[in-house]
Amino acid sequence: MRYSIFWGPTGTTSRTWTFCNLYGENTFSAVGAALAHVSPGSVLVGRVGLALILLWDSAPVRRQPWARLVLGALMAVLAAVGINQLLLAVAPALAVRPEHLVTLPVISSLGQLAGAMTFPDFGALRNPATYGVAFTIAIVASLKTLLSVEAVDNLDPQKRHTPTNRKLLAQGAGNVVSGLLGGLPLTAVIVRSSANIAAGEQTKRSAFIHGILLMVSLLLLGTVLHLIPLSALAAVLLVVGFKLTKPALYRQQWRLGWAGRSSGRSSSPSWRCCSPICLRA
Repeated sequence: MRYSIFWGPTGTTSRTWTFCNLYGENTFSAVGAALAHVSPGSVLVGRVGLALILLWDSAPVRRQPWARLVLGALMAVLAAVGINQLLLAVAPALAVRPEHLVTLPVISSLGQLAGAMTFPDFGALRNPATYGVAFTIAIVASLKTLLSVEAVDNLDPQKRHTPTNRKLLAQGAGNVVSGLLGGLPLTAVIVRSSANIAAGEQTKRSAFIHGILLMVSLLLLGTVLHLIPLSALAAVLLVVGFKLTKPALYRQQWRLGWAGRSSGRSSSPSWRCCSPICLRA
């Protein structure tokens, strides 16, 4: 559904994330619905953000020392906010609609923070359906994390291998604490991980700094975050997704597969993993 947000549909499908939703749309039909309800402001902001990210990733810009200080994704978001504020002042009809901006609770005091937290209802432990849902979430979250770990290990310039058992144990412990505080389940996410790699981070400190920045942003910058258009974030995700499964990776895996057959290493079909996608070699 990121594609729909990039175009900024005016319907309700821009807020749905399941394959089939209550409005009769699915992942594919929602794209058509988005094209039928194009928001000019979202299209402009998304395209400018996409162009900035691609420009920042180009070889001439990467060679500049100043380009390493600020990520292209951050520049895209800042430019999107500036363009939308300019449209609001000059041509409000073309600006990004409020429902297509980031929406977060604004917390200005500890009392509001406590009120925004929803603690678990332990009475649900008596409901057998709870355990089925919990088991499903655990399996899906574990698979998602393992796929993200595989992708991150492939992206790591040092080609290090993440200890998957330790990763899953840490994720399970974190999910227990998150659930007790009324939070959502935690998983590894390739978008943020690839952003850390692109920024040159090589240690675990990036994850801790990321968490601290998220908390500070939520507590102190809620009103500022509300200015960010969703189409700018969609542009960032489009670029990250393309990098994870760009055509060059498929060509590389195809050549590796034929090279293996010609050298006689294996006559039986095998599977090679490319990012989170497994290709038959």
